[in-house]
Amino acid sequence: MERSDTRRRQPFLRMSILVLLFGLLTVLLTWKPPTVARTETRVLSGSMAPFLRGPHLQFICESCSFSYDTDPVLVSSQTYSRCPNCGNINETDGIAHEGDLVRLFESDNVEPNRWDVIAFRRNSDRVQEGESDVAVKRVIGLPGESVAFEDGELYLNDKLHQKDLFEFFTLSTLVHDSYFKSSTFDPADAQDYVEAPAGQFNKQGSDWAYEDDQWTCTSTSDDFDTWLQYHQQYVVNGLVFPAEISVGSYVLDFNSYNQHADRFPMYHVYDLLAHVIIETDGLQRLGLRVSDVVLDLQISDGQGVIKQYGGEQISTVSVGSIDSETVHLRLGRIDEKAWLQIDDRDPVSFDLPLIKALGERNQHWVNLVPLSVAAVGGKVSLQRFLLYRDVYWIDAENGNQRCVYQNALSDGEWFVVGDNLVQSIDSRHWRAPVIRNQLLSLVQRADLQ
Repeated sequence: MERSDTRRRQPFLRMSILVLLFGLLTVLLTWKPPTVARTETRVLSGSMAPFLRGPHLQFICESCSFSYDTDPVLVSSQTYSRCPNCGNINETDGIAHEGDLVRLFESDNVEPNRWDVIAFRRNSDRVQEGESDVAVKRVIGLPGESVAFEDGELYLNDKLHQKDLFEFFTLSTLVHDSYFKSSTFDPADAQDYVEAPAGQFNKQGSDWAYEDDQWTCTSTSDDFDTWLQYHQQYVVNGLVFPAEISVGSYVLDFNSYNQHADRFPMYHVYDLLAHVIIETDGLQRLGLRVSDVVLDLQISDGQGVIKQYGGEQISTVSVGSIDSETVHLRLGRIDEKAWLQIDDRDPVSFDLPLIKALGERNQHWVNLVPLSVAAVGGKVSLQRFLLYRDVYWIDAENGNQRCVYQNALSDGEWFVVGDNLVQSIDSRHWRAPVIRNQLLSLVQRADLQ
């Protein structure tokens, strides 16, 4: 009896196994990952430069070898461009390169995160004849948030959005790299490096010298007697002037991609971060000032004191031992915070009030410079520094004045802008978000894959 039942069940078991195998095969043949590459395309405008370039002219500076790009339309009436790193005049042959290659990543339910770059279809009434109806922008506002700009800062739900270091480097612009020196570099040239009074921190005289292709200080003093100051060049509509100490040497929201653009005004950017690489030999203390953030680093006992220029001490932080002769320091201000990172250790931050407009300051702010370095005891060599500026958010109609986009974003709505804020046409102009049925894809640069 049992053997007979087994025979009757065998066809059913075989059929069940075949059905399961067929179902599994169907799933394997039809399944696709939630996000897959759909197509590649070229960027057609400079609204996302420098992260994504449209058609552009490529330059390698004939003087300092710094590489940069410019919009060919803006340079078409000129035969040259200025190197944003050293100010050298570089001739152009006028031959434009294609826009960057990007990959679009489609999904049935794309949910962009903040800072994602997306492709979407523009409303038909926003498309001029001959233009593409597809735009590429960066997401800054998410569903449930209200968006506002003031004095270059981004506010979400009426609260200043404070970026962390990763977000900062996602959006920041490299302002200067000391590795790329002009062929006519003169350490006494006030255009590049200046030893000059630095407000309350400086005394007369200097222990700094330029030797072996780097700045070196051998100090026997027990105080920060002299500061080496870097002065940013003043760039206006493709022209580069040395910034005079009497008017400060502030970093402007200048983008070399926009050279010769007829733009006024440009705005002072106070949120800066410097990556400084130094060599130490018996050094006891290092002073580093970026914008108005001051670090007094006690190398011998691993303590660091953070303060605001002309203000009170903000915090004392233990940075641990500094054993290596070569030290990487990242110091700066980002959205009401001072940030400090030593080598590859975890970065730390401290609250720091926003800098207001120049007219609201005391006189001692006038000599504020982007970078100053001082040393006490022993020897320090400044091998290299890179200076970055934060993104400066401006409203399309009101510039740096406060502008609030009244309606909070609903579900399936995103506020988008272009990285190149002075060229981009986006949610700031439309006074409207991108909605879900416009959304096409996430976007990634092909060379970053």
